[in-house]
Amino acid sequence: HRAHAHALVDAKAARLDDAFLQPPAFAARVLEVQVGVVDAVRGDFQKVVDDVAAAGAAAREAGKVGVVGYCFGGRVTAACAIQLPGVFDAASSYYGGGIVGLIDQTPVVPMIMHFGERDHAIPLEDVNKVIAAWPDATVYVYGAEHGFNCDHRGSFSAVPAAIAQARTFRFFDDQLG
Repeated sequence: HRAHAHALVDAKAARLDDAFLQPPAFAARVLEVQVGVVDAVRGDFQKVVDDVAAAGAAAREAGKVGVVGYCFGGRVTAACAIQLPGVFDAASSYYGGGIVGLIDQTPVVPMIMHFGERDHAIPLEDVNKVIAAWPDATVYVYGAEHGFNCDHRGSFSAVPAAIAQARTFRFFDDQLG
């Protein structure tokens, strides 16, 4: 859903420019994970994380940096929160598939996470395991399906998407200043 990702970034930028948070200092330093799809298909997860790390390091020249990812990107975002405290200062993961496979490691970067309670790909049992393993992460579960934030999908749910987005903006404002 590359078109959705680009539209989302444009829409967020427009709202930020319209003084959504008067405008937040973090607006130019939040990376959205949409890189590394080819590497992901080939199964080289660490290569994707490394690519995001390189982008984050470049953005860091401007100050604190946050990272946000959706689905596979949500898992990448969680890995960044675990592995890259010198690169990222905050992380927001939306319905990150496979995150439960990372719970033997601990995020060291502040992280907010969003899941749908009716997600066909991420059982609530897995979300509860994440919550138990990562008590310092802020986790929200919405009455929604996987992909609830993507308005290019049938599973889009406007109210949970708006709430999650507002929480994410507030989180980044608090963490990145």
